[in-house]
Amino acid sequence: MILIAPVHVHAQGTPSPLIITSLQPLGLIVSEIVGDHGQVKVLLPSETVFHDYRLTAADRAVLSSASLVLWVGEALEPMLADSLKQRLGPTLTASKLKHLHWSGDFGHRTPLLWLNPLNNIELIDQLIIELVAIAPQHKRYYLANAQLLVRELQQLDLSLASRMKPLQSVPFIVTHPIYHHFLQRYGLQQLAYITQTPQHPPKTEHIVKLSQLNNVRCILGAEGGDGAVAQKLAQDLGADLVSVDVLGITQRSIVGLIEDVAKSVEKCLVRAQTS
Repeated sequence: MILIAPVHVHAQGTPSPLIITSLQPLGLIVSEIVGDHGQVKVLLPSETVFHDYRLTAADRAVLSSASLVLWVGEALEPMLADSLKQRLGPTLTASKLKHLHWSGDFGHRTPLLWLNPLNNIELIDQLIIELVAIAPQHKRYYLANAQLLVRELQQLDLSLASRMKPLQSVPFIVTHPIYHHFLQRYGLQQLAYITQTPQHPPKTEHIVKLSQLNNVRCILGAEGGDGAVAQKLAQDLGADLVSVDVLGITQRSIVGLIEDVAKSVEKCLVRAQTS
C-alpha cells in the first residue's frame, strides 16, 4: 500500500479523513484536492500485474475502516468487490458516474477512464460532494483545490486537442486496448490491438494479419507489459514500440500523468508520420 499524503491532525486532535483509492491515478486526483487535510493511500500496486493482486487481511481492514473508498469498478479491480460490498462507509465507484465519456471500441468499455481529462472533471465534481460530507470543516479548502485542478485539466484538454489534430490520420496498433479514453477523445486512428488482455496470448492467425499492415510504423505498449510477441511484430513491421505509463507509476499529479501519456503517443506517431 502506498501512502500519498501525510496524516494531518486538527488542533482539536481530530484526525483528517482517510481516503483509500484502488489505483495510483485516482490517488493522484484525491491527494491534489485534500492536500494536507487528508490521508490518501493507494491500495493496489502501481504496475501492470495488479490484476493478479490478492488482498491481505490488512488490506481488508483498511478498506473497512476508511472514511471513503474510491475505485473504478469491478471490471478493473474485481478483487475489491466482495470487501466493498461489506463496507458500511461511503464508496465512490468512478465507472458508475452518470456523465462519463465512455470509450467502447471493438464493443468493449475500457475502464482506464482517467486518460480522458473530461472524465476526471466529472469525477472531481462527485468527489467533492463525498469529501465535504465526511469533512465539512474543510469544504472551502477542498473546493479551492478542486477548482484549480479542473482549470488545469481543461487547459490540458485544449492543448492536447491542438497537438493531436495533425496526427489523427497516422495509423497505429496497440498491444492491448487500454488507451481508448485518450485515443478516442483526440480522434486518433487505432487500427487494431495485439491481444484483448495481457493474460491471454494472441492467436497465430491474428499476428499474421497484423504483420501484413504495412502502413503501420507505431505500436503503443504498456510500461512493463510489452512481451516478446509485440517486440517481434514491431521488428517485422519496422515500427517503433513505445511503452506508455498509463498508471502514472512515477507521477505526482494527474495532469502530469496524462501529459506523459500524450508525449509518448506523440513521439511514436510523429516518427511514424515521417518514416
